[in-house]
Amino acid sequence: MSRKVRWLLTAAVGVLALGLMLPQAAEAALGKQGNILYVGTITRSDGVITQTGELYVKNLETGEVSQVTYFTPGAGGMILNPAFTSDGKSIVFTSNCGTGGAVNAYFDVYKVASDATSAPQVNLFLTGSATSSYKYAALSPDGNVLVAAMEDTTTGKSYLVKYNVTTKVREILLQETGMTYSHPAFLDGNASTPSTQVVYIGSLNGVQNIYRINLDGQGKTNLTSNPNGNVQYGRLMTAVAGGIPYIIYNRRQASGFSWTKWDVYMADASGGAGSVTGNQVNLTNTPDKDEYDPAFYGDNALSRDVPLTPTTGNMLYGAAILSADVNVWQANYDTGASSNTQMAEWTSDNGEEGLVAWGPAVPAPGGVDIGTTRLVYVNNYQVFRSDFDATGTLGTATQVTHLTSGEQITHVDLNANGANIVYDFVEAGYTGEPSTSHIINTNGTNPQLVLAGTAGTQAVRCPAVSADGKWVVYAYGNLPRTQNKNLYVKKITETMGSTAQILTLAGLVATTVDLYDPAVAPANNQIAFSHRLNTGAYIGNHQIWTAGVDLNWAANTANVQNNRVQLMAGNSQGIWSDRYPAYSPDGSRIVFVSNRDCSYKIYTMDAKTGTDVQLFGAGNIDYTAYTNPTYPVYSPVGDGSIAFVATVVARGTREILLANASGAVTETLVGSLPGDAVGDEVAWGIQRNSGTMYANRIMQNRAPNGSNLIYTISIDVDEMNKPAGYVLNDVMACTPVNTVWVDGTVTTNYVVYANSPYTGLNTLKLVFADSGSGVAGNVSDHVVKVSVAVSPATGQKTNFVGELVYVNPVTGANTETAVAGSGRLLVANPYIPTDIYDADGNVRDDNDNAIIEDADLLYTINEWKYNRQLVLGYQVGNLGPQWPSNTDNWDNVLISIIGFWASNTYQGQYYYSLNNAWTAFEMYWTGITPAQTP
Repeated sequence: MSRKVRWLLTAAVGVLALGLMLPQAAEAALGKQGNILYVGTITRSDGVITQTGELYVKNLETGEVSQVTYFTPGAGGMILNPAFTSDGKSIVFTSNCGTGGAVNAYFDVYKVASDATSAPQVNLFLTGSATSSYKYAALSPDGNVLVAAMEDTTTGKSYLVKYNVTTKVREILLQETGMTYSHPAFLDGNASTPSTQVVYIGSLNGVQNIYRINLDGQGKTNLTSNPNGNVQYGRLMTAVAGGIPYIIYNRRQASGFSWTKWDVYMADASGGAGSVTGNQVNLTNTPDKDEYDPAFYGDNALSRDVPLTPTTGNMLYGAAILSADVNVWQANYDTGASSNTQMAEWTSDNGEEGLVAWGPAVPAPGGVDIGTTRLVYVNNYQVFRSDFDATGTLGTATQVTHLTSGEQITHVDLNANGANIVYDFVEAGYTGEPSTSHIINTNGTNPQLVLAGTAGTQAVRCPAVSADGKWVVYAYGNLPRTQNKNLYVKKITETMGSTAQILTLAGLVATTVDLYDPAVAPANNQIAFSHRLNTGAYIGNHQIWTAGVDLNWAANTANVQNNRVQLMAGNSQGIWSDRYPAYSPDGSRIVFVSNRDCSYKIYTMDAKTGTDVQLFGAGNIDYTAYTNPTYPVYSPVGDGSIAFVATVVARGTREILLANASGAVTETLVGSLPGDAVGDEVAWGIQRNSGTMYANRIMQNRAPNGSNLIYTISIDVDEMNKPAGYVLNDVMACTPVNTVWVDGTVTTNYVVYANSPYTGLNTLKLVFADSGSGVAGNVSDHVVKVSVAVSPATGQKTNFVGELVYVNPVTGANTETAVAGSGRLLVANPYIPTDIYDADGNVRDDNDNAIIEDADLLYTINEWKYNRQLVLGYQVGNLGPQWPSNTDNWDNVLISIIGFWASNTYQGQYYYSLNNAWTAFEMYWTGITPAQTP
């Protein structure tokens, strides 16, 4: 089925004469963050739903659609009232569907993971029965309270009930003679603040009204005060995370002996009796069309690309606009304007779809949200940190370093997993160039010397720590600054006496060059840096370069891979000054600063090619208000937002600023920073307390059925506060486990628990301790590789989740830390890494057909030409294993692929092979007929 998004231009929508009350063109915006859920194949009778199909989730950024339920509803079977939990990880809904599509006489309340597969649904909270039916329900933003409309199917009485998720206690909130209740929604509260108020639709003697009531059963208020039955309401919704007391709903009214069409309305629900009728705004106003079951897009978080405010934002709803079928639409609105400028159609299938709701993007298992991150920065030549809370507010600054008078810190970095801070500083009595680099816990304890030069003679400049916390990259060389600077790499845990390794950067102007600002890609496979020109017409300008690297922890080696040193951003002559590169969390983009249009602005580019150079935030940052930006860094949340330092013209001070993906700037007011641009660096990572551990899983996003998958888990221990031991658990739906490597060596010291923690899942366990038998290694950092058979059915997505279990050596508490990183795998058969395009040239074709299209072949030939590994379709950004891992075999691989392309037909299965030594860890397939065995 086709699920391409149709974007409608202003003129095109104007022809439809929808008359939406939406913003003027300058304000119009359609957000694409997060996910939407919707129900397919809806049947209605006079607007009332009588049957539905299954529940689906769609990623607004990628367009990926996942089926969530597998009820196969029979006649009269329905899924109703679906809504995301406030974190977007789960969906709460009601349904009368039983096993095998049977239809019950009652509704249950369900909760299911938003990335669910075909696993059976689990009843949650309230299970219906022959006497109790829960047709409408809502979960509070903090996840602690469920409010549901309950009908006693034997007496016909209706109740509004409150259910405590923790204590399992149900109590009646309301029961009024003749009143029926529907569509409850929480009006306030958020993920950390309990809700106090609920809104709902009540119907008494054929008269419908919208009500508000406190969760203690007090303060019932009729917000519409309709005197008769001339008004009807559809589904009532609020914002996912609360915080804005606004409701959105569809409404129609009597017109003679019939009803008008359904329109979408928005109103403030915080007022007194009848207040909603007085302040509601018709957001669609289409007398000839029905709009069903609206919801707000987004919430009021500052990081949203289109924040929800009391007067402007985006809405979602079901409508039949371009065809006779009802599909899911998105539109922006402005309650003070009267023109429609932008809309998007998010579904375009045959048959009605609707009951749409929005939820935030879900981090990968063990991932982060804004409330678990922190900024680290230099202020007055000392290192400070500031933590975000759950609302995205930056907390009080805490000083981390306490250097003596005259010592000056100039650069700082925080590895993405939050383990340590590295910094360099200028010793007292010297100026300009730092001579030493240190590592320190984020709480300011245990500062240790990592690198040392000689003050006034040798510089140790710009240390950067890798995302896994294992490596430090820095510029080192003799002074003055125009001479003898190179990039060096060393393990962060190595002693001062250990030898650092120089990176040979072939292709630059000279073998010894003046380098700054190294940054390590999340997958440790690339380093970006700036190069200061020492000769020529543009002396003093900077270029950005990247080097493909192989950082081998087990062997303690660091090498430039296949001489992959590449000039970026099209600045081959050094006409402009490009500086301060930093990677996005998925490694796909680099953000940097350039003066290519005569003043310094923030840009992004493709991290692999250096092309697709764009102004960050579509150029919406006001560079007359925020001048001379430096050191932009992406948020680890992955929402596209950045932090950077700039001069705030209104105050004349250097300050840390935040900008969301659309370029909207928030002044954090952390404090005035030094005016010297060298000293105003900022880093952004997760909050990690001393003693905690971290693990990251890296794997490709697709694999063939009936084959083997090798994936990696990188474990990071707080070296300054090690536990006595720890256990790694990784849960998977794949079976069996073939081989486990620890730091490159095969180990037998692991155990697999079948059907654990649930039937159909396996749990792989490895224990690490400094003594005892049966351990996989000592208590330190490790890299674990696992080979498993890929067994789920073709076309299904299987999840990997895991955790580290240990006793925190600082607090003494038993601790479980989720494994972060990639956790979902699409099983496709047949499959080959280069098969990423469909016949129309659309990338990331999930219906892998084993047909090597022209676009597939051309992409592969291009990478072969430059002796590069494949990235598109095979990895998430730059994460995961690259293919082929040994590019010495590129010629043979390409010849085989050309053979598949020439056949233009399905040519048998693709099988993974470990038969030859050179294919170890190699995701290499060879085409054979299905009758053969690998």
